[in-house]
Amino acid sequence: MLGLSGSGTVAGVVVYGEGWALFDPFEARYALGLSGSLGEGLWTLEGGYASFPSLLPLGPFLAGQWTLPLGEEALWNLSTYLLLDGPVRPVLSARYAQSRPDAELSLTLSLQLGPAPALGFSLGVRAFP
Repeated sequence: MLGLSGSGTVAGVVVYGEGWALFDPFEARYALGLSGSLGEGLWTLEGGYASFPSLLPLGPFLAGQWTLPLGEEALWNLSTYLLLDGPVRPVLSARYAQSRPDAELSLTLSLQLGPAPALGFSLGVRAFP
């Protein structure tokens, strides 16, 4: 595998890109993105040709995310991605996370649209005794 990446800032926005090649068999992949602040939160827009999320097949995608902290212990994360390799399949998700010194709680709701609509919900609890 061989990869190359770079980033810089333009008017307070981080611009980044990366490309990599696998050689057996040969496959090229890339991602380009923008990231910045919005109020107290952070936003990211990204597109490319890769497995996104990593468990899905290789193909073109567009993605966006906004993370909004709620004080020092909680946050909201809103994200979306579009898989563009056939029928467009948008996925929207909202995640709330609450952290404490001894535990972490997260709630996620996701909605996949397109030919096979799906609704998902997850609840995560981790304890640190």
